[in-house]
Parts: sequence; structure tokens; C-alpha cells
Amino acid sequence: MSHSETTAAPRRIFKFPSLGIQILIALALGILVGTLLHDYGAKTWVIENILNPAGKVLITMIKMIVVPIVISTLTVGIAGGENTKELGKMVTYLVCSKDFAEDFTNTKIDINKNPTITIR
Repeated sequence: MSHSETTAAPRRIFKFPSLGIQILIALALGILVGTLLHDYGAKTWVIENILNPAGKVLITMIKMIVVPIVISTLTVGIAGGENTKELGKMVTYLVCSKDFAEDFTNTKIDINKNPTITIR
């Protein structure tokens, strides 16, 4: 077989559904697990030993991805500012939007401590 001949890529046996379908499947599975655990006698063991560690891993992964993206976006935005007046507007907008979001949702999100959301 010469180098000029191309071989066809192997055809996938299983094709993943679209992202929207995957989200709906995860939502249905979450509802199913919640419904099954509602009346389950040993639900505290399942929650403490299976669901809680999985949730901590998820929150840690989100922090590992989202926080650097936000910090780098802010850094690039500040570095790209033409003058200090624009910088002042950016900082004011950032502080006001964070405070508004916390007041509007009535929650305080603290990513520096435990990965929890506390309701005031």
C-alpha cells in the first residue's frame, strides 16, 4: 500500500447525543435518583459516601476552570484599558454587578472557603 492511498477512518459504533440531550438525560437521572432516595432507609450513607464526594469533585473542577478564566479575563480587560477613566468604570461595573447579583439572589457565594453557598 503506497502513501498516496488513504484509508477510511473506522466508523464509530456509538455516537454521543447532542449536548442538550445529554443535559436532559442527566436531569432525568437526577430526578430519578432523588425520587428513589427519598424513601430509602440508608439514604444518609448514600449521600455521605457517594453523592457528597462526587459533588465536592464537581465543585473543585468548576473552581479549577472558572476562577482562572474570570481572573484572566479581568486582567486582559484591565490591561487593555486606554485610560484610567475606563478602568474606573470597569471596576465600578464589576463591584456593582457582583453586589447586585448577591442581593438579587439573596445568597453569598464564597469560593475561598468550603465549596458551599450560604443563604443570608
